Amino acid sequence: MHKLLMEIPEKIETIRLVLRAYHRGDGEMYLAVGEKNRQHLRRFEGTNAVLRPTNVDEAEVVVRELELDWAARKSFFLGGFDKFTG
Repeated sequence: MHKLLMEIPEKIETIRLVLRAYHRGDGEMYLAVGEKNRQHLRRFEGTNAVLRPTNVDEAEVVVRELELDWAARKSFFLGGFDKFTG
């Protein structure tokens, strides 16, 4: 495996944001973001994983798949979280 792929950090912090890999328990938030952005994403990213879930349980499955893909270095999806509100 390419050395660069092994060194990708689990999170990146700025003054007001935390960019991090998705984790178990992020399903509810992931679903809410997907529902809020569904129309926009469908136009430009029809295969985006955030479009798949229709309820919290399905969203949690997607989040866990993303978490496993990150650990396997298969794909790297980051969520953006406000440091002060989560």
